Amino acid sequence: MTPAYPAKDQLDRLRHHMPDLSMDNDPPGHDDARAAYLHAYGLNFAEHQDRVLYRGGRLSSSQTPISCQLWQQKEETGKGTVVLVHGLYDHSGLYGHLIRFFLQHGYCVFAYDQPGHGLSGGAPANIDSFASYAQVLRLCLDWCLEAQLPQPFHLVGQSMGGAVITELLRQHDAAAFPLHSLTLLAPLIRPRAWRWGRIQYLLARHFLRRIPRRHSSSSHDSQFLAFLRGDPLQATSLPVSWIGAMHRWIKTIEKRNALSSLPVFVIQGLQDGTVDWKHNMAVYQRLYPNARMLQIPQARHNLANESTSIREQFMPWLAERLESADEENPAILARHQAP
Repeated sequence: MTPAYPAKDQLDRLRHHMPDLSMDNDPPGHDDARAAYLHAYGLNFAEHQDRVLYRGGRLSSSQTPISCQLWQQKEETGKGTVVLVHGLYDHSGLYGHLIRFFLQHGYCVFAYDQPGHGLSGGAPANIDSFASYAQVLRLCLDWCLEAQLPQPFHLVGQSMGGAVITELLRQHDAAAFPLHSLTLLAPLIRPRAWRWGRIQYLLARHFLRRIPRRHSSSSHDSQFLAFLRGDPLQATSLPVSWIGAMHRWIKTIEKRNALSSLPVFVIQGLQDGTVDWKHNMAVYQRLYPNARMLQIPQARHNLANESTSIREQFMPWLAERLESADEENPAILARHQAP
């Protein structure tokens, strides 16, 4: 990525004049604001792939507009639909590497911006409860079902996105959705140094409202890190109330035992300085007894935007496991064996 961002007025038009997400009509052409957004974040796959259709629009959750994007395989024999769930401060515009990877492997990709992130509404980087994040994910899955996107569905979450997926499965049985696998990239339970951080939160919540954001070296990709520092869709501070929501969620989720027997693929970098990955891996192994874990010694936290050499270490591994999971799915087998 090179620092060439959409203009503020273009982003404002996207936010305030975004149409409802719909499958009723053919995908509309892009206005200049949408085109600038797709170009700046490297998401204009439909322009380069004859087999991909793109749709962008909003869903509404408790009167909060949620920005959504869909890259759809033109062939109806797609393997299924991947739903991307991004991490704290992020937005779906930053997930081009993953979107391209899943499109190349024959999946449709649905991505959305969490409340308070990217092009969605809500107070910047804030939430009252992680349950609210899960409600938005449920809204998106329900839309995917109603739109009859190819099944099964695969959930993929980076960092906080992994926590949101886990909260969804704490609230709902996985059988409520046509879920076939979960992929968790450096998933959050506790952030690094949480014991000290928890004490700081309990003291700071009485007199601080927001904490200025400090950018860390979360990837070996220096161009991505430079882009991130100037990204106009990034929050510049973290509300103390968000830390409170995380604090309550940690206490709840760490008391739980197994949530699901779905195939779960957990990928974790051992140079991750953002989450307490040793503690978190033990918790996720308990929550998902069938989890298969890949540890990458050189990788940092933002696996979705790590260097090419590091992404090449886990993407083939993930592709093989998704392929194996698909081969065990009778619906997919029947679809590909049909004359």
